[in-house]
Amino acid sequence: MKRCPSCGKSDLRSGTVPHHLTVGEHRFSGRMQGEICNACNNSVVGVNDLVMFELGVGELLIRSGQASSSPEAFRFMRKSLGMRAVELADLLGVTLETVSMWENGKLPIETRSLALLGCMVIDAITERKITINLLRATRSPTKLTKTTLLLDGVNVWPDVP
Repeated sequence: MKRCPSCGKSDLRSGTVPHHLTVGEHRFSGRMQGEICNACNNSVVGVNDLVMFELGVGELLIRSGQASSSPEAFRFMRKSLGMRAVELADLLGVTLETVSMWENGKLPIETRSLALLGCMVIDAITERKITINLLRATRSPTKLTKTTLLLDGVNVWPDVP
């Protein structure tokens, strides 16, 4: 039986829970399914729902162009992917210090890097890893055989993502 994490009571009901998030100067609001405690009125939502909400905010930031001048948005998008700064730096081919300066507003964010981060956010929403796999491939190329079989223009070689 599920219990409220705040008061410990097991008197929970399903319902729609409001959620708010602020990134820089932008506030995002939404509603998601969750459980509400009848005893203390506290609410709980699933981790996956929260992750999708955050990725949705990241997508709005990148598609609106607001992320280009917002160090907070850049950091938020990286964190919404669950990615460490050192990992992003490696994927983008920049130093950890560069990512840190972007995220602290000490250096303008490189447009290409921002676009790639945005593509990774959009890929995560669609449960794909196209951009991150391509970036990894450029950092650690895989040798191709002299002849690679393609069927109807589709790669059938199993070792290439």
